[in-house]
Amino acid sequence: MADAESTAAPIAQARRAISDEPSMTASITPLRTDTGHTIIDRVDESTSYDSATVTVILHWDGSNHVGEAAGSPTATQRPLLVAQATLLALANRGSCEFSAIETSTTTTAGVLVAVVAASDPLTSNPLIGTAVIPDDNPQHGFARVALDAVNRWVEANEAMRTRQWSMASTLSPMRKRPIIIGIEEEIDGEDARITVILDWADQPWHGQAIGPATTQPRLAGEAALDAISLLTEGTVEVELLAVATSDVGNEQVALAQVRFNKDDVLVGSALQSESDERLAAVRAVMDAINRRLELVL
Repeated sequence: MADAESTAAPIAQARRAISDEPSMTASITPLRTDTGHTIIDRVDESTSYDSATVTVILHWDGSNHVGEAAGSPTATQRPLLVAQATLLALANRGSCEFSAIETSTTTTAGVLVAVVAASDPLTSNPLIGTAVIPDDNPQHGFARVALDAVNRWVEANEAMRTRQWSMASTLSPMRKRPIIIGIEEEIDGEDARITVILDWADQPWHGQAIGPATTQPRLAGEAALDAISLLTEGTVEVELLAVATSDVGNEQVALAQVRFNKDDVLVGSALQSESDERLAAVRAVMDAINRRLELVL
């Protein structure tokens, strides 16, 4: 048995090479994409011989919020400008300033995924975001991934303020998302059985996956989805398409790609740091599906 917070023995891990950032042409892109918190209204981009300027317009609470970033006109630097402009537009929402540190792309299961690392205004740990890059709108991908990097931070801080306000008169509401409480392993020669235990509604849910012992991170992700199928009583169909790792700056990030109810492909991420590779994979899987799960739980 292995505790979820313990460090597992080194095992083989599939690494995905980071591809070059896609070229981005000067454009005005009306995106109007709802990320669950904020609508990405549009991205304006202008390029001259020696500079590029990206303006991102976000919409929430009935108002537009604008962020602008300027820098090198090279195509490889454009994604970082889009991410930075998005974070500058977002600054007013949480009264905090976020900054894009680095952007990269990686391919999982044939899908191009954007990854961004942003600064956390309260800690030294970076915030990691992921999003699928549309073939026709790379601006969409890098604006959305920047929002994903801070959405969890905003959620956590807004939830904390809500709890502090309501604790004096009411009980805390039931958690809206399953919590990872344990990972167990059984090794039999070259095979492994991984069990992931999730807590939901004050009840443990055990999911399992069996496969080669050298693929424990993937097995852990599959076991997590098995537990989700059980706790949702089969009302959602989930399939793990890929797990991978990517280096973003000085950090190693676990990535997961999940098919949700046949039509939607979701991506999630989690800092690997010194944690168990299996735990990082499970966290990435849960990050991919958590917001969608809230609609059915």
